[in-house]
Amino acid sequence: MTDYAKLVDTQLLKAFKRLNSLLVTAVFHLKSNETFNFVTGKKEADSKDKTVRVFVINTSQKKDHAIKTILMERIEELDLYDSVTVGESDWRLGAVTQDNAHTQIIEVISGKV
Repeated sequence: MTDYAKLVDTQLLKAFKRLNSLLVTAVFHLKSNETFNFVTGKKEADSKDKTVRVFVINTSQKKDHAIKTILMERIEELDLYDSVTVGESDWRLGAVTQDNAHTQIIEVISGKV
């Protein structure tokens, strides 16, 4: 018997890759992007930010903030990140609305909530 969930997930990932011309670059920033270097005695930026290509499904404008819904290849331990730069704008990570073995749909927020 065919595992339909796995088949759908695989096809979804293929479809996502074919959207290449519609994808934008997003850089996910770690919650704490500074480390302390005990040798120099100074704080240093941690360069473990993650760059991925995302598909913006929707952007909605509320009174005090905007919300983008984005589809992306799954990032393990997404909770380690607290913000993302999509294109030229900085956004806070919001809710994960869908998470499967290959992709995630998340909301990112700009402005006051």
